[in-house]
Amino acid sequence: MKIKTYIGIFFILSTFLLNYLDQLFPNFTEFVIFGKSFKIIEGFNSHDIMWTIAQKLNLVFFAIGILLIFPFEKVKETFLKKLLIIVFLTSIVFNSYLAIAAIHDYVNGFGDGHFIITFLILTIFIASLLLLLLKLNRVVNNRKKEILRLKYEVERRIDALKEKDLKMLQIQSKVDSIQDTNIFITKKIEALECLPLFIKETDNMETWSKLAHRRAMMIYGQLDKQLKDLEEAKTIAL
Repeated sequence: MKIKTYIGIFFILSTFLLNYLDQLFPNFTEFVIFGKSFKIIEGFNSHDIMWTIAQKLNLVFFAIGILLIFPFEKVKETFLKKLLIIVFLTSIVFNSYLAIAAIHDYVNGFGDGHFIITFLILTIFIASLLLLLLKLNRVVNNRKKEILRLKYEVERRIDALKEKDLKMLQIQSKVDSIQDTNIFITKKIEALECLPLFIKETDNMETWSKLAHRRAMMIYGQLDKQLKDLEEAKTIAL
């Protein structure tokens, strides 16, 4: 799950906590902002302002949460994607405006100038927050992609090493086969070399000749097998 999804869920869940915003602050009828003291309209107190602001911020936080969670990348139509983003951003800006308007309506002396400055500060803060979250999400996603790329590279190298080990085993098998063939050929040659010692003048030369020819053909066959093993080992090595 992407990090912006977790943050989006946090914003949506925080809307329930905002309903208790008025209980986080003591009740007061006067406050200082921009270096100037403001008094709440008679008959109201800070809890009334906090409650009204909380209801507007609920919609702001909810819209931010949906904006972060909504899978815009799955929306194929560019126009629809832009329209959805505009709707969510408009909802955020408008409800931020209403939240500041609550202060304007409940506080004496909170004029248009203070209203505009407060609204701009809040808008810039929310915009900066969204940009920061998107940037953070992009950094995390890029990091994940880099990790996946490195993981793929490691797995590819491991597969290459496994393939190399398999080739080495196949080559070793061919080498063992060639060595066995060499032993067989050596024994047959030694037998042929010793053959004259067992031939007597009265022996049947034709029988001995056939036996020698048969052993020679066996040697040729083993030599041919050895040559094939060498060719296969060469092919595997390449």
